Amino acid sequence: MKTRASKTTKLKRGTEATAARGGGSSVSYVKEQLALRTRELKEAQTKLDLRTCELGEALEEQAATAESLRVISSSPTDLQRVFAVVAASATRLCDASDATIHQVHGTVLRLVAHYGPIPIPGSLPMTRAGRGVATTDRDRGRAQGDQPVDFRFAGGAPNAR
Repeated sequence: MKTRASKTTKLKRGTEATAARGGGSSVSYVKEQLALRTRELKEAQTKLDLRTCELGEALEEQAATAESLRVISSSPTDLQRVFAVVAASATRLCDASDATIHQVHGTVLRLVAHYGPIPIPGSLPMTRAGRGVATTDRDRGRAQGDQPVDFRFAGGAPNAR
């Protein structure tokens, strides 16, 4: 009967493997590698979270667009219904509480569609302040949080948020 002799290899400090890593103990090397991999993992998780958020927003936009196109194709002559769906989609996509769509009629902005709880008059005068400037200059202005309000849109600032 033959028996096998077991061989055990022990790593010794100061061997070539330790020297190749730049010296030091293997425990400190493992700690450094663990810290590095942890940082890399956190960075990758941050990037993944950002991409997931972007993907979610893109899917919401596509769903809103599909809904609007569905309404347009099912009733191409019913513009009121189309504008109502667009206003509702805009409210949802912008995470807003209210949205309006106005149409220019001479010097008046006529309400075409509204979605949300804020009461809106059926028409608004188009002046060189607020919506009038935004419409005539093809510019948009908005007040958000503590940001300074553009003087041209100061009249609408109390309605913001």
